[in-house]
Amino acid sequence: MRGLIIKDFLFIKNNYKTTLVMFIGSLLLSIAIGNYLIAISTVPLILLVSSISTFQTDEFYNTEAFTLTLPLSREKIVLSKYIFTLIMTLVSTYSKISNILIISVYRFSNILINIFNY
Repeated sequence: MRGLIIKDFLFIKNNYKTTLVMFIGSLLLSIAIGNYLIAISTVPLILLVSSISTFQTDEFYNTEAFTLTLPLSREKIVLSKYIFTLIMTLVSTYSKISNILIISVYRFSNILINIFNY
């Protein structure tokens, strides 16, 4: 089961170019609009989309036929997908919470600077 989870992480690692293009596109869009929050907010979304793409890739390459030959029950194969999705959801949530905290600290420090400059 651990091997199936590692397989999904290796798939995401090997497709970093697509992820990088998506992030650069959101960064350019945020620069064009003048709102940096777009680029920051897309990081958790990109993480979740990349976890969903592992399902599509498994279906496209018919990986289920290979995984069924492994000495794992169907329940453990499905459980490995759930665990991978849960891990990616937790990483995405952590990323979003840290982004919110960074933005809050930045805005609060700007408020304090404006208060003490007067």
